[in-house]
Amino acid sequence: MNKQASNWLIIVAVLITAAAVAALARAENSSPQTEAHETTPAYSYISAEGAWIRPTLGANRNTAAYVTLMNTGSTVDRLIGGSLPGADKVEVHNSIMEDGVMRMRRQDGIDIPAAGSVTLMPGGFHIMVFDLEAPLKSGDTVSLTLHFENAGDLTVKAPVTLSAPANQPGHAIPGEPASTDNMTDHTGHH
Repeated sequence: MNKQASNWLIIVAVLITAAAVAALARAENSSPQTEAHETTPAYSYISAEGAWIRPTLGANRNTAAYVTLMNTGSTVDRLIGGSLPGADKVEVHNSIMEDGVMRMRRQDGIDIPAAGSVTLMPGGFHIMVFDLEAPLKSGDTVSLTLHFENAGDLTVKAPVTLSAPANQPGHAIPGEPASTDNMTDHTGHH
């Protein structure tokens, strides 16, 4: 190859590289910022196990979900909500006994301690799912996305069942009811 052809190849290579770098810089600057509730994998320090969700009963389109959340990180993170396809809203709630009646109260979030875990189960902290478009039936499985303050979103597969699987926290104790029929929140939702 002659010297002039070599020089042209070098110039073309430099121009292609410069154009590629400029295009990457423009793409990075023009890309929309990630929404706080966009489904993205949570950082590796947050994980979940034993997720399950109750079936809807009759005309009721609200239900509750439960899960154990683990934080292997060195700082507290916070579960602040969630989403479920076909649901109007998903909120964090806590069950509180008031005047002999179990009531559910919306929470701003649940802290997941550093190097610790929190189990959401019947009678305590749980995830309320409101206004489902279609009923949930036992035997189905849903994709529940949990929103964390720092870790982003984590999507878990949750089987639809009346009570926790036998090997999971929140499993119904023989002789105790597994339903939330006697639980009423401040808005009248069951």
